[in-house]
Amino acid sequence: MRSTERGARPSPVLALLRAGIDTDARRTVTLAAAVATSGALPILIAIANGHLVGLVREGHQDVALGQAVSLTAVALAAMFLCLQLTALVINIMAEDLGRRIGDALRQKMMAAMLRPATVAPLEDRELLDRIAVARSIGTSQVEVHVAVTALANLSVTRLQALACGIVLLWFDPLLGALVTLAYFALTLALAAEYRDQQGAVYTESERVRRSGYIRDLALSGEAAKEIRVFNLADWLERQFASAWRPGVAGARLSPAMLRILAACAAVVAAHTVLFHRLTTAAADGSIGFSGFIAFTTAAAGLVSVIALTMDLVYLREGALAIPAALSVIAELNRHAPPVGGERVAAPLPPVVFENVGFRYPGSSRWALRGLDLEIRPGETLAVVGFNGAGKTTLVKLLCGLQRPTEGRITVGGRDLATLEPAAWQRHFAVVFQHFNRYPVSFAENIAFGAPRQPADREQIEESARAAGAETLAGRLAHGYDTVLSRRYPDGDDLSGGQWQRVAVARALHAVRAGAPCLVLDEPTSALDARAEARFYDEVMERSGASMTLLISHRFATVRHADRIITLDGGRITEDGSHDELMRQEGVYAQMFTLQAKRFHVD
Repeated sequence: MRSTERGARPSPVLALLRAGIDTDARRTVTLAAAVATSGALPILIAIANGHLVGLVREGHQDVALGQAVSLTAVALAAMFLCLQLTALVINIMAEDLGRRIGDALRQKMMAAMLRPATVAPLEDRELLDRIAVARSIGTSQVEVHVAVTALANLSVTRLQALACGIVLLWFDPLLGALVTLAYFALTLALAAEYRDQQGAVYTESERVRRSGYIRDLALSGEAAKEIRVFNLADWLERQFASAWRPGVAGARLSPAMLRILAACAAVVAAHTVLFHRLTTAAADGSIGFSGFIAFTTAAAGLVSVIALTMDLVYLREGALAIPAALSVIAELNRHAPPVGGERVAAPLPPVVFENVGFRYPGSSRWALRGLDLEIRPGETLAVVGFNGAGKTTLVKLLCGLQRPTEGRITVGGRDLATLEPAAWQRHFAVVFQHFNRYPVSFAENIAFGAPRQPADREQIEESARAAGAETLAGRLAHGYDTVLSRRYPDGDDLSGGQWQRVAVARALHAVRAGAPCLVLDEPTSALDARAEARFYDEVMERSGASMTLLISHRFATVRHADRIITLDGGRITEDGSHDELMRQEGVYAQMFTLQAKRFHVD
């Protein structure tokens, strides 16, 4: 099983080479040439050294012989200098190329993640596993530039050993080939065992993703309060151990150790025979003293090929994310929206859901099924229902973030699937139930609602006033320029209700920039009762949207909507105004009555 998995995984060497050629072919070829030069220099030094020793042994009374010794010494010194310089140059070039590869892959990953018009690919479990591995580019302990440097250093070592083997072929072709092959067989066996050890620990993506999540939960500080209040420290440690231990337990000695021992025995036997032949040849005069020095130096140089340096670790771990990143990029690029498509100009025509059904990938449960709904221009439509009724899914479908599994959505009679996705999504200003809290300034958090427009401070402040968030700026040290994160100097943070106001201000800023449809998913969930009671008058009436969709469990806001629908089991079970639904005495009336009694609302 382990060998099958290993064969299915791309080679880190090939992954780095392909990434290098794709990123900068010229630099990759230049680095390869420098590696080849460095790989050949040691054996040239060995030959020159043997030649120099032989000249010195013969004596230098002769002027010509003295000149030969001087020239050989100068050449030897020059090669030593080149060897040192090439090592430095290789490391500099490899570091530079590696950073370029990492930067290029990160940019491609970002572009690919942002390219799909829907969020469907990003909710696919198998793809999320690959994304978890791919995200380690530039964020793991071993970055890509370290892996490229490791590959260059390992390549130099291997080439030097190969050059030593070629020199030994001059002495005895058969024996030289046997010794070289024995060393390389041992190297391959050691590398294969190492890959198995690392593969058992690092390559099971779901386990890596889970253990990484638990680790980040403990280290990020975001869950620090609950971890301590609920005494979750021991549980987190156990969960991390249970997620990580199977991989560590899988990293044990395998049957490959028998192959390693056999290769070691072959190396020892071949080396013994080789040195016996060398000493015999030197004794009977078959080779001179200079040849003996050169050949023995070459035989000793073969040992470097089996050196188990940290470069093996750096190469494996640094290159691990590259195949996953390339796979993710290719997969997400297949979900790129088609070029062109129809556009709908504001004001929006009616949006109609026709027998729409939707279920998430890998799930057998329908989030929506048989849904028929018309959303009309100029009205405020409220959607209520129990948890899991499909309210947020309805928003995703309306905004084109998901495609119906069955049925269709039409816009003025045109199928939504035929419209240009990006243009359609720009018609919406949305406050999602789980909105983002950007660690940028207060003003920028609002300006993100209209990123294509200049960040006009007056308009930003007007959006903040419309959302009831203008008083927050006065409480911050630097007003609208305060960074909303305590992780930055002079930064500050907001409460949940205050952040919700900022998110609403961002959506209203988008409406002011031209988005005709305002969608609010649980916009008052973090507001207190008084703020909630004022929400409709302060925000809904001043939004300026030509079409509004409101999702909420808080009926003090919902009751003011022009029209209310109740979702139950993925279908609409009630449709009407507040007064009409109260007279029906159905689910809406029951939920409203229960909540009204709690908050003493008529």
